[in-house]
Amino acid sequence: MPSVPFSQPLPVPVELIHNILWYLSPREIVRLRVVSKQFREITEDPSFGGLYMPMLVFFVRPSEQLSSTWTSEPAKITARVLVVPNPPQWDLLFGRWFVWTDVDMNIRCHDLDTGAEQVLWQHEGDELLHFDAYTTASPTGQLIYIILYDDVPTLRGLLEYRVEEGSGSLSDPVSHDVSASERRLTIIGQAPRYSFSSCTDDLLFDPKTRIFYMLPQIHSELDTVEPFLSRDPTFVQEIFLTKAHIIAFRCWTSHLGEMTLIQAYHISDSTNPFPTDGIIDDLCLTCETSMEQLPWPIFLISSSAVNTITGFTNVKFLVGFDIDDQTHYRCLELMLPEPCSGVVRPMAIHTQDLFTLDSESMPLPFAGGSDDGHVRGLIAILVEDSEQHDIYNIRKFSVDASQETCTVVLGEPSPVTFPHSLDGISDDMSRINCLTSRFDAMRGRLCYDIHNSSSEVTDIAIFDLE
Repeated sequence: MPSVPFSQPLPVPVELIHNILWYLSPREIVRLRVVSKQFREITEDPSFGGLYMPMLVFFVRPSEQLSSTWTSEPAKITARVLVVPNPPQWDLLFGRWFVWTDVDMNIRCHDLDTGAEQVLWQHEGDELLHFDAYTTASPTGQLIYIILYDDVPTLRGLLEYRVEEGSGSLSDPVSHDVSASERRLTIIGQAPRYSFSSCTDDLLFDPKTRIFYMLPQIHSELDTVEPFLSRDPTFVQEIFLTKAHIIAFRCWTSHLGEMTLIQAYHISDSTNPFPTDGIIDDLCLTCETSMEQLPWPIFLISSSAVNTITGFTNVKFLVGFDIDDQTHYRCLELMLPEPCSGVVRPMAIHTQDLFTLDSESMPLPFAGGSDDGHVRGLIAILVEDSEQHDIYNIRKFSVDASQETCTVVLGEPSPVTFPHSLDGISDDMSRINCLTSRFDAMRGRLCYDIHNSSSEVTDIAIFDLE
């Protein structure tokens, strides 16, 4: 039953309307609210508010408003240090919660907004466990999932934490059954995740449905890829989870040249609001293509827009290509045909040039945002290196890929000294490493680890860009 009376009778039960709204993007819900008074009342119903408030605050407001102001001002940085002695693992969740394992292998959490700390999981026994952490929004609010696995690796647990409204603390964990998935696996987790592979089974976790997807052993029907597969089974891959597909970029560099194989696996229903625990779904390849270039970096910027005329699903990425000492940043659009049982169909590619930088300056790119096409990021370019400091030119950018043609705004370079007022830390090994860094585009927050001369992590540097 609805929590509040509506001004006019509804043609169907409000619960059914709420389930339909679950399939809409946050931006579509905002637009729906201005259609009529009745739709506004439906979205303001408290029984729907658990979905409406967290998603709209977290995704919609930053994606348009912050992108429009992100590049208009020079980079201003507020810096601080979190002392975390040599954590085996760490991650940044929702741009607010720093999660890491301590010396006793307990999983701890530090709230960067309030400074509060709590133990999320207490380790028992002598078994060495690792974790992967993922976030999602649900009808009841923001959720955090932590996957526990051992060195084999074998899954050992799946923990769910709820963000408590008001206090911002994380709830006690809810444990979900993963007994069905206790087997030898390479844990990839929610995409994107950079990894090396040699045709072993990979496991992909979808936090929205709590389903584990098994990536099949790689094969391809493309003649251009067969020589690379037969002579060099090891490749570098990046995996992306969209609303309707799992997309894999597999890259080779060998005496044969360069090759990138792009493959898509269709997901029947990744927006199911009623998750099922511990299920492993096998995936079937539905379409593929290849190109004789190696894209890096690769950022998902628009997920699963369906062309109502062609029936194709369009997915857009921000990618970089190194050509003649320059890095060309482009919008790479994949046009995925409707799946056809037992048939692997060709995938079309369209690219659009956005901006170009000198690759000899070793630009470090960071980007993120919502999956509806509004993305912002920064490029850090090292311009001076000394024992006392590194000076980077920071160039902020924003991309609007929500329309047929992408538009990009590239800010002016702002010189920033690293370390930057970090409590006297002046270690020349504090240089940013984009592979071990975390950038939250919604908050404009960059975190990276600082190493000592023994390559041990001593601190986490936190930069808030205004």
